[in-house]
Amino acid sequence: MWELLLSSIKIFNTMITDLEQLKKNLGLKIHIERQKSKITQEELAEWADVSVATLSNVERGLVLPTLESAAKIANALQLSLPELFTFNF
Repeated sequence: MWELLLSSIKIFNTMITDLEQLKKNLGLKIHIERQKSKITQEELAEWADVSVATLSNVERGLVLPTLESAAKIANALQLSLPELFTFNF
């Protein structure tokens, strides 16, 4: 019984770590692509129909956008959704 509980805790901790890394990678990707496009957070937020605060929090790796917001951000950056989630850095 305890082994199963400990195993579940380890899996949960790994998932949290992976989720935190995903937030950081996605935020960095959006920041890099925005800088390459030479647009401000305000411009990208307007084009993607998200708030500047949300975009800022995503870029800083604090939150993950909803799938709908991620698709809008990708579109505004002229990327496909899979391209947005491809991290080559």
